[in-house]
This record gives sequence, C-alpha cells and structure tokens, in this order.
Amino acid sequence: MVPINRALKYIEKHLSYEIDIEKLAKASYISKYHMARVFKTLTGYAPMEYVRNRRLTEAAKKLIREKESVYSIGFDVGYSSPAAFTKAFVQRFSIPPSACKAKFDQLESLFVEPILISQMNIKISNPKYEPELNIQLVGIEQFAENLDEKLWAKLAELPFPPSYFNHNKICSIYNYSDIGELKSHFVGYPLESIDSLNSPFTIKTLSLKKCVVFNHIGNAKSIEDFNIAIFAEWLPENKIRLKNAQQIHFTKPLSNYNKEQANDPDHQFELELWIPILE
Repeated sequence: MVPINRALKYIEKHLSYEIDIEKLAKASYISKYHMARVFKTLTGYAPMEYVRNRRLTEAAKKLIREKESVYSIGFDVGYSSPAAFTKAFVQRFSIPPSACKAKFDQLESLFVEPILISQMNIKISNPKYEPELNIQLVGIEQFAENLDEKLWAKLAELPFPPSYFNHNKICSIYNYSDIGELKSHFVGYPLESIDSLNSPFTIKTLSLKKCVVFNHIGNAKSIEDFNIAIFAEWLPENKIRLKNAQQIHFTKPLSNYNKEQANDPDHQFELELWIPILE
C-alpha cells in the first residue's frame, strides 16, 4: 500500500473524531515534517483542509437524505457545536446547512470524495548510508518571508569565478517547518577559497551525522517526482526515522550549464540526495 493511503484511510475511519497532523503521520509512517508537503503534493489538499472538506461533504449528503438535526449531523462529522459546524459549512458551500436540500445542485460540485493514491512506480535503487557529511559551502540563502522559486537563476547571475560554475556540484539545502512549509532555502557550491570571492556571498558550514543517500539522473520534473517518491513511499515502507526536516541536494549538470539554461525544464542533472536520519 502507498503509505499516504494509510493516512487517507485513517481519515475516513475517524471523521467523527479529533484528527491532527501527528496522528496522520503516525498512521502512514511518514515524519510529521514531511506529511503536510507530501500529502498536498499527492492529493492537491493540505491534510487538515482535506479532513475538513471530507467532513463537510459527508455532512451535506446526510442533510440532504436524512432527517437528523443539524447538531446531530455536525457532531457525527467531528464538530462539537452547531455554531462551529454552521460556520464551517457556510465557508465551504456559501449556504447554511438548513438550505441543503433546496441547493443540492450548487453543493454537489464542491463535494470532495475519498481519494486513494496510485503507486508512483518510480525506480529507487538501494541507497548508501554515510556516517557523516562535513563541508563548507558558498552561495545565497532565502528565508520564509522572501522565498523565491528562481533562486537557482539568481545563483547563475552571481559573479563566481569560472571554476565554480561548470565544475562543481550545485548544493541546495531545504529546511522545513513542523507542518511541511519551507522555512529556508540555500543554493550554492562547495567552497574552494574565500580569497577568490569578491562579493558578499553567504558562507555556510554543513556538518551532519548519519545520512541516507540516494542517486538519480533526470530533469527538474523527474528529480521532483523522485524526491516525492522517497518521502511518500521508500522511507515509510522501510521505516526510516528522520532526524529533522532537512534535506540536501547535490546536483551536477550533465552538460554545460549557464545563466540561460538555469530555468530550462529539460536540462539533465545528476542528483545526490542526502537525508539526515536517526541512528
């Protein structure tokens, strides 16, 4: 079973009960650090958004076909008061629960039915385990308040010495919050010499203990899918416990790489993905 499906099935069995990200992570054997990101990528919904929409969909169906009170139906789908249920219902459907039967056609298009995820079928070769990683890096870093998806393109515009640009792997460090949101993103190169730099770059020292390391070759979309498969399937299936919400990508262009190619979706890279894990 795709591990995220365990969370989806858990939701269906517990719509009347309290559900939170920790319970979903435990049900699917996915670290809470990555549950929100993996869940939204695969389903299109944030975990608690999906829970809320499933509850309100089932409530609307009951209101249409059954004669139970609004309070009783709201309670059946996890709401502790009629006021909380009515507020959530109006926010979702733009009508109060009492208007359900008259406005069924308006509601049906907003229903969210149960989702199950198909196996991604991405080949993942056996990884290697490294006892440590110690490296100095030079590049640029952005934080949650000003994250920019074009950070790689900005890296290509910086005045690095020529030896950096075509001969070293590009390092990307991603740090996520407890709810799966990206907190910071660093992009840079292994440091050759501080003396060779004449601009205000960010110097970062990376020191990690035990890591699991995966390799992949492909374009940006292929690398993204591979990354998702690692966290959504391989790690939970192998019951690997993550140390934190950090992941490190070393990517090396397989051909000459310059500023014009920084956003080329078809450019091929060799990826080395490092993930810190518990002993």
